[in-house]
Amino acid sequence: MILYSEQNVYEAAKERIRQLFSIGGRLGVCFSGGKDSTALLHITLEVARELGIRKLPVMFLDQECEYTYTVEYMRYVMSLPEVEPIWVQVPFRLWNANSGDWFIPWEPGKEWMREKEDIAFKENVYDADRFKDMFNAIAFHHLGEDYVSLGGVRIEESPARRAGLTGKETLPGMTYGKRCSHGVVMYPLYDWSYRDIWYYIFSNRLRYNKAYNYIFSKEPLRSARVSSLIHENSNQNIPYLQEIDPKAYNAMYTRIPNIGTTNHLLLDAFEEIRNYPNCFKDWPEYLKYLIDNIVAEDKNKIIFSNNLKTVITKVANWSDVDRLDIYRAFARGIITEDFEQTKLNNRLLVHKSKYKYGKAKRNNHPDA
Repeated sequence: MILYSEQNVYEAAKERIRQLFSIGGRLGVCFSGGKDSTALLHITLEVARELGIRKLPVMFLDQECEYTYTVEYMRYVMSLPEVEPIWVQVPFRLWNANSGDWFIPWEPGKEWMREKEDIAFKENVYDADRFKDMFNAIAFHHLGEDYVSLGGVRIEESPARRAGLTGKETLPGMTYGKRCSHGVVMYPLYDWSYRDIWYYIFSNRLRYNKAYNYIFSKEPLRSARVSSLIHENSNQNIPYLQEIDPKAYNAMYTRIPNIGTTNHLLLDAFEEIRNYPNCFKDWPEYLKYLIDNIVAEDKNKIIFSNNLKTVITKVANWSDVDRLDIYRAFARGIITEDFEQTKLNNRLLVHKSKYKYGKAKRNNHPDA
């Protein structure tokens, strides 16, 4: 059920941020250089000015394989007088979906895509080495115990996010976040649409990442995003990276395995598989073949195999159309090395309301 109020999303976001400043613990913004974190940063700065807060910690985990325009934009943001810059350029493990293996940004002894920034934190003192753990560790180190970090996640982008950020309280009266080991990360723009984001940026004439100016010519406005170029959800931009950011492409080509292969495959590798080859008897057999022959690491083969068994059982009584949708999502997840099964879980959530306890709701007369 959607509940409406007289308050618009901009006013609601500012009210949420005021509440978060008031609950105690040091507050900072996680910043990626994308449109959502741009809007979040400037709204948070608005509230900080109202409250007389002179400096706002802004945290950026630099994954090395960033757009040139992201780096340029980050230098601008970190130079703002109201910003306390926390630019982190340290070694950690990042999954390279182009090669199905780990990539170490800023790995000692390697020739990096670019030199580190003078203001950056360059030593990994965070007691973490995985991407998903780094944000909590960085926030704890720089903000302290019981920190509050703000992120630009929105539920419009994913059914899983919608379920996660509207289902239970993170803080009293606030569902739009998650608890970490030392603090909380909250998403005060969780109910914004991409139109709200761009309206806020354009109407306030805010400076934003120039990469979007080029991506707009390649992707619909709704789909335009900037992030690490080796992530399974964004490496599909590599085929036109050579056109829009040749400096970054050339640096990546020599630094990161399989960038050239991804580029030559163009977008074909990221298309959804419509049907399994006729040499297989059914989708489960084909998916098992893909797991055995495409997934690189043994531990990820085990994860995919176990998930496949669960999915086969889960969708056994679903309609042919819905079951096909799930199997296609599973196949795409294997091919793009989405070993966390984000694509699959999103598709399962789309169908969740129609199927309970393994039985489909009837679509005919309500009394049937």
